[in-house]
Parts: sequence; C-alpha cells; structure tokens
Amino acid sequence: MVISDYNTPVMYTDISGYAWWNPFSWSQETKLKVMSGCMAAAGVLFMMLPGTQVLGAALIGAGVGSYIGGNISSKNGGNYLAGWTGGLITGAILGAASPIAGQLYGIAFSTSLGAGTAFVDAIMFTATVGAIGGAVGTLVKQSITGVFNGSELINNTLMTSGLFTVFGPLTFVSYGIGAAGYLGLGAGVGLLTEVAYDLTNFLIDCIRDGGEYCELT
Repeated sequence: MVISDYNTPVMYTDISGYAWWNPFSWSQETKLKVMSGCMAAAGVLFMMLPGTQVLGAALIGAGVGSYIGGNISSKNGGNYLAGWTGGLITGAILGAASPIAGQLYGIAFSTSLGAGTAFVDAIMFTATVGAIGGAVGTLVKQSITGVFNGSELINNTLMTSGLFTVFGPLTFVSYGIGAAGYLGLGAGVGLLTEVAYDLTNFLIDCIRDGGEYCELT
C-alpha cells in the first residue's frame, strides 16, 4: 500500500499561527505595516478631495514615515514600534506642513518684486518645521524605548530640517498641480515627494551606520 505525504494533515497546519487572512493572528510588526499602508492610501484619497489636502498630506507623511521609521529602527537592532511611532509623528508634521510650504514657494516663484524675501520666508518655514518634526519624532521614539540619546536627537533634528528644506520646493509642484484642478496627479506627486524624502533619510542613515542595515523590507 502506498501512502502519499499529502494524506497527512500535519503538512497544512499553521504552526506559527500567523495566517495572512486572519488579522488577529498577525504579529505587531505586520499590523503596524498594514496601518502604514492604510494611512498612505487614505492620504491619497483625501488629497483628491477639495479642502482636505492638509489632512491627506499628513496621512501620506504618517504612513510612509512610520513604515520607513520602523524598518530603520528594526534594522539597527532597535524597537520597531518606537521607530514606527517616531516616523509617524515626524512624517505627519512634515506632511501637514507640505501644502503650506507649497503655497509659500508658489508665492516666491510667482512674485517678481520682493521674491528674495518670499524665498527666505519659504526656506525658514521648511527649515523650522523640519527641525520641529525631527525633534518631536525622535523624542517620542526615545520615550518609548526609555533611552535618551542627545546625539541622536541633535542629528535627527538637523538632518530632518535640512532634508525638508531641500525637498521643500517640490511641494510647490504638488500644490500647483492640485490647485490647477488635477487633484489626483497632485496627490501622486505629493506621495512621490514624501517617498523620495524618506528614502533619502533612510540612505543617509545607512551611510552613517556603515551600510550594515541598508536592506529595506
């Protein structure tokens, strides 16, 4: 008599208990990653609705920022939840400020008289908001882990401030496209800008840490 391996039900048991179709069996990290995706998707939808662009941009920033923040923390041997929460807060602050930054750069690009002052205002705004977002996100992350690191706080504050200033003019592109009536395209450009910002942040962390944790999953 021939007995097939397929006749034994043991082969089909879910030993880990993490069935993809059952959210209640997911690990905490999986749940947080799904939440990040849902926030980003909801953000794109809100970006396409008149009057909800700030909320949409904040959700996109929170979704992308939390996903990358959690992965950076995990790859460096840290707490995924702490990195996820810190990235969420920083991303939400920068995302909510993006439409305002877009308006400021729009004024700067379209104003011939006093354009220099308008550019200074736009740059100061993005630099300040970036510093606030980086500092608050880092402090919340450190409060979860219970370990205060002044060097990390300063580095993240300065890096976020600098990156948001560099990427600030791109927010004008997203804002301008949306203001012209192409809300869906504007939302897409805003999402790409946020992703580009967070990936740049991730790559800088990789370089700073010697490239050991550059694999993003």
